[in-house]
Amino acid sequence: MTGGPADGVQALTAALGALGVSCRVEARGRLAVIHSDARGLSRLGDERVRVATVAHARDCGFTHVAIELSASLPADAPVLRH
Repeated sequence: MTGGPADGVQALTAALGALGVSCRVEARGRLAVIHSDARGLSRLGDERVRVATVAHARDCGFTHVAIELSASLPADAPVLRH
């Protein structure tokens, strides 16, 4: 993607929606921060969805992806890395 950060945010948000992840994407430089509800976080627990998320983020001009975890998750909730 050759547009600016707003274009990348919109494109990544749409791509994630197509994967079943309802979310808001925040650009922090070249970092995409994904804010989602429990259902979206559950979808991101699927390795295929995470791999596709990283690929889409790169296509949209981001170099890194972070998933904002809800404060309502238990402190011992598993952290999935990819």
